[in-house]
Amino acid sequence: MNSTLLIIGYIAVMLVAFTPTILSQRKRKKQQQELIEGLAAGDLVTTIGGLQGTLVKINDDLGTVEIQVDKGVKLTYLKSSIASSKKK
Repeated sequence: MNSTLLIIGYIAVMLVAFTPTILSQRKRKKQQQELIEGLAAGDLVTTIGGLQGTLVKINDDLGTVEIQVDKGVKLTYLKSSIASSKKK
């Protein structure tokens, strides 16, 4: 009986410890999805690598975006690599 209570106690502690972590991950994932869905050409974006530029084109079929970082310099990234955006 004592070992059963001990196991139940460990499980309860684990649930209490991991619940905030799981909830924050879900919240972060939802925010990232909303960010990606809200992207539009002309937005100023920053990638997860720190590259900043203007969003030129969105290809939903491939899940990519084209970012202009300077005149004549356009780079293609996955939509999931966008860390933040600001409407122009």
